[in-house]
Amino acid sequence: MNELKTFITRLHKEKYPDADIIFLAGSVIRGEGTKTSDLDLVVIYDSLPNAYRDSYNYGGWPVEAFVHDPQTLEYFIRKVDAPSGVPSLAAMVSEGIELPSPTGLSQRLKQLANEAFQAGPPRWTATDVDNSRYLISDLIEDLREPRTPCEMYAIASQLFTAISNHYFRSQG
Repeated sequence: MNELKTFITRLHKEKYPDADIIFLAGSVIRGEGTKTSDLDLVVIYDSLPNAYRDSYNYGGWPVEAFVHDPQTLEYFIRKVDAPSGVPSLAAMVSEGIELPSPTGLSQRLKQLANEAFQAGPPRWTATDVDNSRYLISDLIEDLREPRTPCEMYAIASQLFTAISNHYFRSQG
């Protein structure tokens, strides 16, 4: 892990020299990385005109960087990820290793991410539940028609996701 921290510190200096903090997150730091894993970074600046995603290779690693300032990070956590029920950005900040070292800012951002997790996604409305039911019934109808095996697998995988999402989101 120390080698990886040194590697990210070098990347910070070369690619994002004015960034305040980088959160190193994802499967690699959880010990779940594979030979095809990328490095997931959340790069924080004091201020940016807009957030952006940066995908590239660096030192033999594929890198996926989500570049934000505190305001855009909060917007994406609260207004984009939370309603979707998939708190990817909050997870990266919450579990991320702060480089070059923890700061007051990084601790505040971790607190924001943890609060988003604790709050969970917004409860579905009756319309959301009905729309989800419609999607599921539509996919089931698609399975009733003659389909190739490839089409059946594709529909079944969509149905699995739709049912899982419906169950968990409709239960809060």
